[in-house]
Amino acid sequence: MNRAQIKETLEKLNPLIESITDEPVKLIQRTLVNLIEALMSENDELRKENQKLRDENNRLKGEQGKPDIRKESPGSKNHSSEKARNPKKKKKSNRNRPKKKNRIKIDRVEMCAIDRSLLPDDAVSKGFSDVIVQDIIIKTENTKFRKEVFYSRSLRKTFVAELIFKRARHLDGGCNGFSFFDGRTR
Repeated sequence: MNRAQIKETLEKLNPLIESITDEPVKLIQRTLVNLIEALMSENDELRKENQKLRDENNRLKGEQGKPDIRKESPGSKNHSSEKARNPKKKKKSNRNRPKKKNRIKIDRVEMCAIDRSLLPDDAVSKGFSDVIVQDIIIKTENTKFRKEVFYSRSLRKTFVAELIFKRARHLDGGCNGFSFFDGRTR
């Protein structure tokens, strides 16, 4: 039996208790009903405290506790979905933004012609449809560095010029990775 059923049963018993003519029995019945109500309220408080402790225990173990479910207010009888209750917000239009095509630098224009034999006799030219295709061109630039080499007999040592780059690599967009081949085989 849940709390509502117990309360309803006790309310039904109240008129019956009042109809009892024997005063000591009537007093015992009222006392018992009051005790039952007191025990019900204490039981409710203990259930709430027990649930709080379970939630805290789960939280400490890294789990989630029981969610707080609010009672429905009398004014909100709407059971529709969230989307239906809230009017849709208008998305911002991108129409005010300038087109990207106007900002792209065009390096080459190629004409794509239609085979006239495929067209019907009444076909009329309506201009062109522009399509921009962006490609990345990676091209090699191989540089041969000729380093001077000197040999000293007295010191028995070879002197080779240092490799010096004449241009700033970070300004021309080139990669900073280099591979060297000095002509010697190992």
